[in-house]
Amino acid sequence: MDLRYAYQVPLEDGGRQIVLGTDRPIPFVEARNNPRTMDYPFTIIEIHLNKGDEGDGKIQYASRLYIDKKSNLVIENYGQQPVRFNEIKKIK
Repeated sequence: MDLRYAYQVPLEDGGRQIVLGTDRPIPFVEARNNPRTMDYPFTIIEIHLNKGDEGDGKIQYASRLYIDKKSNLVIENYGQQPVRFNEIKKIK
C-alpha cells in the first residue's frame, strides 16, 4: 500500500496537524462483487500533536473525498465511526 498524500500544518499553540491518505486494501471478492463500499476507496489518518509531540488522532478506513459547493474538501466515511488514537507520544 503506497502513501498517496501527506500534509503537515503548524498549529497556533506550537503543535501540528498531520494528515495522511492512502488507498485502502480492496480484497478480490469485494472488487469482483462491486458493492457500494467500492465508492469509498481511501484510508485517511489525522494526527494532532502539541509542541511536546503528544496528542491524539483518528483513522477513517473506508472514506470518499469530494469538493462541496463552497470548494471545501469533504471526507465522507462509509457508515463507520473513525478509530480513535489516544495518548500518541514521540518515542525517544
